[in-house]
Amino acid sequence: MDYHIQEEKILEVLKENVYGLRGSIAFSGGLDSSLLYVISDRNLVPYTVGYSFSHDVNRAKFVLSLLNGSGKYVTLDEINIENYVKYLKSEYPDINKVEISFELVLEILLENVDSDLLVTGQGADELFFGYKRSVNEMDNSLQMERLLKRTIPREKDMAKRQGKELVTPFLDDRILKLASEISPAYHCLYGGKKALREIAKIAGLPEEVYGYRKKAAQYGSGIDKALKSVSYFGLF
Repeated sequence: MDYHIQEEKILEVLKENVYGLRGSIAFSGGLDSSLLYVISDRNLVPYTVGYSFSHDVNRAKFVLSLLNGSGKYVTLDEINIENYVKYLKSEYPDINKVEISFELVLEILLENVDSDLLVTGQGADELFFGYKRSVNEMDNSLQMERLLKRTIPREKDMAKRQGKELVTPFLDDRILKLASEISPAYHCLYGGKKALREIAKIAGLPEEVYGYRKKAAQYGSGIDKALKSVSYFGLF
């Protein structure tokens, strides 16, 4: 089945949600953040969190060079990760180890962006079958439930505590509906996110971006390795 109409409509909604926004964007150089950055007409300032040697820092620099953009970098080399772990655990007692690893990136980013508005690509992986488990099972219901009931409320609260507004363009109700009209089998083609890759292609992103495979924030930033060197596991 041809899902070109749904893809076009999703792109239209995304453009409506981000075009003309003034603020910052969490930018890893991956598919989701690159798409949002381009359709914002490059008005959003890209911020990348990671160790100076990390995948995300290098990837962001490469992609921004392709997109004729420039970004800002929050390097973790001198940051005490353990203090952030303790803070997140104290404020959100039910947070688990995996959640800590990716929420660290967001918490540090929120603390360091200059603007009061931060755009993220949150929801794209859940909605467009970006996770291996959802692809293998051709079912994203578990991921969507966790995102909407647990992750997003926590992240909105994290932003509020920092005096920031978190914007999640992919979670527009219209996009949720349009994406659900696309069959899981189509979403799962070529390892997942087939529809979103087509949307990025329509938006004019180069193949080096729309064809690139995801690397989770905790791995791309280098935080997963850093957590092994602090008394992280003793906090649980």
